[in-house]
Amino acid sequence: MDGQAQPSSLHLKEDLRGRIANLAMAPSYANTLIPLFEAIMNSLHAVQDRFGDDWEKKCRIEIQILEDAEGNPHSFTIEDNGIGLDERNFESFRTYDSRTKVKKGGKGVGRLTWLKVFESVRVSSVYDAEGVHMERSFKFVLDNAAAFQDYSLTQTDDGTDVRTFIELRDLKDGYRSHCPKKLETIAHRIAAHFLPFLIADEKPEIRISNASESLNLADVVATNMFEPQSETFEIEDVGTFSIKHLLLNKALIEKGTEHTVYLAAHERIVTDHGVNNQTGLDTPISCGDVQTYYVGIVSSDFLDDNVTQERNNFDIPKQAYKAITKGAEEAAKEYLREPIERLIEAKARTIDKVVTNFPRYAYLVQDRGEFAKKLPLNRKTEEDIYREMSVYDYRASRDVKNDLRVLAAKEDDPASTEEFNAKLTEVMDRIGEQERASLAEYVSKRKLVIELLASRLGYEDKEKEKLYREEAIHRVVCPLRVNSGDIDYGNHNLWLIDDRLAYYDFWASDQSIRSFIKTSEAKERPDLILFQGSHLLRREGTDQPIVIVEFKRPARKEYTDEENPIKQIYDYIRELRDNRVTDNDGALITEIGSDTPFFCYLVCDITPRLKALLEDYGIVQALPGGRGYFGYNDTRRAYVEVLQYSEIVKDARLRHEAFFKELGIN
Repeated sequence: MDGQAQPSSLHLKEDLRGRIANLAMAPSYANTLIPLFEAIMNSLHAVQDRFGDDWEKKCRIEIQILEDAEGNPHSFTIEDNGIGLDERNFESFRTYDSRTKVKKGGKGVGRLTWLKVFESVRVSSVYDAEGVHMERSFKFVLDNAAAFQDYSLTQTDDGTDVRTFIELRDLKDGYRSHCPKKLETIAHRIAAHFLPFLIADEKPEIRISNASESLNLADVVATNMFEPQSETFEIEDVGTFSIKHLLLNKALIEKGTEHTVYLAAHERIVTDHGVNNQTGLDTPISCGDVQTYYVGIVSSDFLDDNVTQERNNFDIPKQAYKAITKGAEEAAKEYLREPIERLIEAKARTIDKVVTNFPRYAYLVQDRGEFAKKLPLNRKTEEDIYREMSVYDYRASRDVKNDLRVLAAKEDDPASTEEFNAKLTEVMDRIGEQERASLAEYVSKRKLVIELLASRLGYEDKEKEKLYREEAIHRVVCPLRVNSGDIDYGNHNLWLIDDRLAYYDFWASDQSIRSFIKTSEAKERPDLILFQGSHLLRREGTDQPIVIVEFKRPARKEYTDEENPIKQIYDYIRELRDNRVTDNDGALITEIGSDTPFFCYLVCDITPRLKALLEDYGIVQALPGGRGYFGYNDTRRAYVEVLQYSEIVKDARLRHEAFFKELGIN
């Protein structure tokens, strides 16, 4: 154990290079000026420590930009009239993660960012030591063995006032290219970072200069401030509050900042409260050609009397704080009335879109503008408004059910009371509105399906004049390669061909015959085949008909003998005769006997070649309105309709036209 360090003398070693290397500050536009911000904040804290409550009036901070021959910034100096780097502050400066400024929000790492971005730092500070002015100066560099170089501490008798001068020397190569070039841009970045200090009634004097010009940051903010207005509002049992409204150029707002209310005490910003959600405004407001954000500053004797000693919060009950911010929000909404009204107008137009797409909610909206005002201001997108409407719809349905329960629970004879009859009429009217809206949504969806089918009858690729294949038509009517046991009931559009088809219980779409007739080896796949369900196609004294639907490519001109669609349908019937149809679980759906009738639909465009084939099979009787042709094959007990695509679309529109008109669906 001789010669070895005892536990009481052991301590963690410091590694300045490692500490700075681990700072998450890669070269970027956002990171390059962070060391400058940290130096300015140190200056503000130093001035506050020296002058206390009068610090804003007495604050003097000078920032100088040093440029190369091409006018590119390479270094910065910051000089302030703060308390100086006295023994206490110098001890903090030398301590990693110092806690000295924790109550002011300091993390104790700010001066480490200087060496992350700059090659070196020069510090010179004059401070008062019991009536004697002392000057401390040194060079701060990235050196584990000697971070403080050229250090001196001397008494100064030349009349120099208390102050601190810092030079951030030589931006490192990775950061120099990201540094803003213009004085105005750098001034805007600094003003944005220290905005709360620069919009208060009392502002610190912070100047920034280069070799040719100088700007006062308070003036920079003032020239980018628009439409200032002041008013008061009352909070019961708390007092009177003043609020100063203004619009500020977004160039002075740091990215991610929102429309904000600040609470101040003794003319200093203490806390902030975003009002994006409360106003519904989450983008800049146009003020002439300038894009701006709203700023509100609230002050009062109550806030002055209840600010914490650290001046970073208020020692007041939560309810009082909530009431104050609520009062400020209402004042802000009144000040921002015009942009909010424009927002409501835009929202009313969005409501129109939602109601058009979802007529189910039309009964909720008698007046678009009034309904828009009922919604929270931050509900603006179609999805937001749909969500809100669904809540209103739920509540309306719930209220109807509750009212019906109340009416049903009446012990006396309800029919004899005028009040009951009036209430019942009112409830039934509400039910009627809801049912009408549900029908409107159902019919509206059908209209979209009709238009989708119509679009599939044109070109898929206009330049190549390529038409859609029959599969594209098939998918509109019914999903491919599934049966009714695979998807939800009603998840098809068979009504496009014939409304009666929607009532069939079992159907198969583009599935092989052997998948539902287990004794068959046939691999052929009818486009659609329907069994068991609809009595609308049934004739008295006969079996329930089997329905077959075949689609052919729009505008198809040629059919070979093998591609003959009528022969194809008859071959399906031959394969289906005298067989048992079962579902996915093997349960019997129906038995197809020798006398079972078939209803067959061939959906296509009737070209000369196809018309000749129809004549060969005796399918020549014209359907009403020129919709196509029909015929009957007694041998196969098959009724066949050949339907023209365009006529299917036309017929579907005609069948729904009265609904579209009555329900206001365009």
